[in-house]
Amino acid sequence: MFMLPMFIVKVYAVLNHMQAQEGQGGGNFHMGMGRGTDAFRNKAIVEFEAASIAVPENIGFITIPIIRKGREDNEVRVNVHTIEGTAKNNDDFEPILHHEVVFEPYVFEQSVSVRIVDDNQWEPEEYFYLRVSTIQATSQDVAIGRTNTIEITIIDDDRELL
Repeated sequence: MFMLPMFIVKVYAVLNHMQAQEGQGGGNFHMGMGRGTDAFRNKAIVEFEAASIAVPENIGFITIPIIRKGREDNEVRVNVHTIEGTAKNNDDFEPILHHEVVFEPYVFEQSVSVRIVDDNQWEPEEYFYLRVSTIQATSQDVAIGRTNTIEITIIDDDRELL
């Protein structure tokens, strides 16, 4: 399984914090840092840690972290699903149509795994998306953060035949 190196996660968090402090956060950015509107003060904010990642085609499975900020004392449920880009369902990755992710109270990170299909055919880099969204029946105590979609680039490991 592949996870983002902790150093990159920390750099991303620092950059987000700096952006929020400079007032560039778009109003509702990072509610836990005092920049939220009243409508979001009592909500958990769920998003991906990064906006993009690249993985080798032969990785097997990639594990993508999903983080929770803001309100901590409630259970939060979100939906995760894949969206085709140049990478296609079943040919390049196993699609996720609906995967419910549950954050119990005081749980700040969960993850979702996607299987990458390794073939023996050269092709250029391809990408697809993973999106997190609210579940209608439980959306009252949760909001989705700015990084609600992650682009996953698959780097081919086969040689091009000339």
